[in-house]
Amino acid sequence: MDRRSLIALSCASSVAFFAPCALGAGPKKNNSLSKRFCLLVELAGGNDGLNTVIPYSDPLYTKQRQQLAISPQEILPLDENLGLHPAMEPLMGAWLNGDMASVVGLGHPIPSRSHFRSGKIWDTAFASCMHTVPRWSTDDVKRQQTRTRPKKCSTTRTNASNTLMSLRQWLLTNHSDVSRASRRKLLSANDFPAGHFGQNIKVAAAMLLEEVATPVIKVKLSGFDTHTGQMGRHSALLQELSCGLAAFRNIMIRTGMWDRVLIATYSEFGRQVTANGSLGTDHGTAAAHLVLGGNVKGGIYGVHPSLNDLDGNNLKHTTDFRQYLATIARDYLDFSGAFSAYTSMGFITRT
Repeated sequence: MDRRSLIALSCASSVAFFAPCALGAGPKKNNSLSKRFCLLVELAGGNDGLNTVIPYSDPLYTKQRQQLAISPQEILPLDENLGLHPAMEPLMGAWLNGDMASVVGLGHPIPSRSHFRSGKIWDTAFASCMHTVPRWSTDDVKRQQTRTRPKKCSTTRTNASNTLMSLRQWLLTNHSDVSRASRRKLLSANDFPAGHFGQNIKVAAAMLLEEVATPVIKVKLSGFDTHTGQMGRHSALLQELSCGLAAFRNIMIRTGMWDRVLIATYSEFGRQVTANGSLGTDHGTAAAHLVLGGNVKGGIYGVHPSLNDLDGNNLKHTTDFRQYLATIARDYLDFSGAFSAYTSMGFITRT
């Protein structure tokens, strides 16, 4: 199966990958882009950052969250003030090892609580620094290819449920220099959790281990628009996320790829502080996100928004999301001119 056949499988926008070099973008001349990979994880729907990275030492958290507050005894401490949701325990190994960071208070100076508008703000911001297609993931692959006509650029979406065998054949056809042992590892059914997200992460791992010529891969976990019954739904989503990322990290470490991979989460917005009448939360503004990788300098970055200084029922952002993206684009992917107005947050260790 060739690349065109793989593109034909793009029916569900589950996995997207990008090779921007043919469209005029490029890294510094040290060719580091060919050696580094970034896995973007979209938490689609608007993740509740306040119940993801929790300010458990602040009494206002329990007071304002009420029924949605996570018990202090269950929270996984990151430091004396912030902790992870208990469903994220699979990621604590990365935290303790120093290769996971939490970036708090991310938002936009003029926030939008529209899924489409806010998602577009995030998408176009990062794509602009790569001078590629208008979005990380295109809604119409064929139309996008017609518009850009890249000679050496692959941009596609794939459905994990029918992609693994097709991807395997494509990889064997186009990457014959990779060892059989590596192929067996990446296609092992036991390394990743069951479920749609777990299998998407498996596809992403397969592509990275075969060193497909693309620096950025995106996967999506949907369901974070928790307007009703948030407690159980959000916990299940965070567990699915954490198990998938932990499995991805484990196989990257075992295959010696962890120092060449960066995982970065993002979501169109956070959620409001107090619950609505349906034991859920409505569209908000600022939120925390996670970065993991062998070149990540673990820790808390940014300032968590104050629960004593809200904008109505919303957290005030303390860090422009473009500073987060600037750190990824410049410090990790080596796009030297990206987001030049924004300073690095320092969570990447250069080697």
